[in-house]
Amino acid sequence: MPEAKVQIPGNWAKTEITKFQQLMYQNQHATFANHALVSQIDTAEQCYSIFADGLVDPRPFLPMVLFTRAYGLFLSAAALAMAADTYSTVPVLRGSLECAAYAHYIRDDAHKADVWKRRNESDTANKRMRRLFAQGKVRGDLLLVYRDLGEQYHKLYERLIETGGHPNGIGVMSLVEWLPTDDGAQMQTVFLGNHNGLLGSTLGAVVDTAIANLYMMRLVYPARFEMLELTEKLNSLAQQRDQTRATHE
Repeated sequence: MPEAKVQIPGNWAKTEITKFQQLMYQNQHATFANHALVSQIDTAEQCYSIFADGLVDPRPFLPMVLFTRAYGLFLSAAALAMAADTYSTVPVLRGSLECAAYAHYIRDDAHKADVWKRRNESDTANKRMRRLFAQGKVRGDLLLVYRDLGEQYHKLYERLIETGGHPNGIGVMSLVEWLPTDDGAQMQTVFLGNHNGLLGSTLGAVVDTAIANLYMMRLVYPARFEMLELTEKLNSLAQQRDQTRATHE
C-alpha cells in the first residue's frame, strides 16, 4: 500500500473529534510497542496481501471480490483494535467474517451468485436471497466441506454477535462505568482503553477472524494458496495463536 505524505494541519487535535482521533493514533503506537498479538496481526496481513497481490482475471470472480472486501475490513478492524476501540472493532470483524463465509458458500455456484447479485431487484428477490443465504445454510455448507473449520467459524460468529456484532448486553454493558457523585451515580461510557481487560481478547478476535477467513480462502482457491506457499505460513500462524490464546486474553 502506498504511503500517504500529508502535512498535519495546524488545527489538528484542537477540536473534540480530532482530539479523539489523535488519541486513537497514540493508542495504536502503544499497542504496537507493547502487545505480543500485534506480530500475529502483522503475519495475518502478510498472508492476505500475498494472496491478493497481482490478481489477474480470478476464477471464480465473485468470491475473490468478497475475499478482498474481507481483507479490507480486517485492516480497519486491526486499526480500531490497536487504537483500543474494542467495541467498535467487533461489528467490523463480523462483516469481514461474513464476507469470507459468503465467498466460500458461493464458490463457483452460478445460481447462488445470481441470487446474491439480484438481491435489490425486488422484494421477492430480496426474500429469495435471505432464504438462500441464511446463516444456518452458510454455516452448514462449511461444516459439510470442512467440519473443524465450520465449528470454528460458528463459535467465532456467535462470539462476535455477543460482544458487539449485535447490540447485545455483554458488548454494550462491558464499556459502561458508574462513577459516584454527590448527586448519585453518574454514567460514563468508555470509548477507548483496555477496559475490563478487553484489549487482549479484541486483538485475539482480529487474529482469529483472519485465520478463519484465510482458511476459507484456501478452500476456494487451493491452487493459488499452493503456488504462493501460503499454507505453511497460515498453519504456523494458527499454531502461534493457539499457544498465546491463554496468555494474552
